[in-house]
Amino acid sequence: MSRIPIDPTTSTVDHFIPGIGADTATSGSGTHLAMTYYYYPVSNCNNACQLDIGFTTSENGGQTWTAGKQLAGPITLSWITPSDLGQMVADYLAVAYSNGNPFGVFAVAAAPAGTTLNEFMVTTTAPLLTAADEPQFSSAEDVPVANNPMVRRFYDDEGHNPIPPAARFGQPPRD
Repeated sequence: MSRIPIDPTTSTVDHFIPGIGADTATSGSGTHLAMTYYYYPVSNCNNACQLDIGFTTSENGGQTWTAGKQLAGPITLSWITPSDLGQMVADYLAVAYSNGNPFGVFAVAAAPAGTTLNEFMVTTTAPLLTAADEPQFSSAEDVPVANNPMVRRFYDDEGHNPIPPAARFGQPPRD
């Protein structure tokens, strides 16, 4: 597993909910990849968070990636549909290739009309392309974070009940 180097490890940007696509006409070390994602430009934003949508591309099977670019936003969090766990854009994010061109699909929101929310799905009208001379970044020299507080945990759709390891991959839990 390698980090996708959207920006430096010292960045204060918080990236989440990736949607990745691959051009099926390419393969191996020449595979073309594109990824859309949601992000907070400043991760420690407390109640002032603004949500943005970005993308990055790779034309060498993920060995290097372009710097992240903004696609949409900022979106005020109160414009987003509420759920049991707070405001959520859900995981409706993707990249689809058509004739060798990547197009992003993602949810955006605009200011509500009164109490009616205005959240909708969009796609890019232009492909998510980058210039041939655009800088490329690699995570090959990254080192693991010492005492990393991030621990992967798996929960049910409501985020309440842990999923046991055996059940994560379609295996029934053992007694």
